[in-house]
Amino acid sequence: MKRQQGVTFERLRILQQWLINLPQVNIDRVAVVGFCMGGGFALLYGNEAEVSVVAPFYGDVPADSMDLKNICPVVGGYGERDAIFAPQGHRLKSQLEALSVEHDLVFYPDAGHSYMNQLKGVAKLGRWTPMRAQYNEPAAEDSWRRVFEFFDKYL
Repeated sequence: MKRQQGVTFERLRILQQWLINLPQVNIDRVAVVGFCMGGGFALLYGNEAEVSVVAPFYGDVPADSMDLKNICPVVGGYGERDAIFAPQGHRLKSQLEALSVEHDLVFYPDAGHSYMNQLKGVAKLGRWTPMRAQYNEPAAEDSWRRVFEFFDKYL
């Protein structure tokens, strides 16, 4: 991911090209959304691809803001209880501000990692890790509302 190359980036490019070729798709209205590791991929892909909005949620953030120098507007969220990724979200906020990029990032004090995912089975054990992974309905609902409002504004 940090090299911004490999199978995942190639698949994103192929998928976007496929979408662009569909007659019902308006190529000026493309967004990329990612959760967890996908949030990191979404940020880096959104920096290189022709997309209008990036929506990363609790994902990895490059250490160097220049890795995001071409990023479009960003909407996303991080759970403050997530000891691993909340600091990265704060880094993202600082980077976007330094780059003068429109953004709407919210940090939910009562949420951890994966707060938008209704975890099942063994995944429920994540609540006892440093990421404090657990579904948080108020944070999830607010995040979805913000995503669609941001999409309405920028797409």
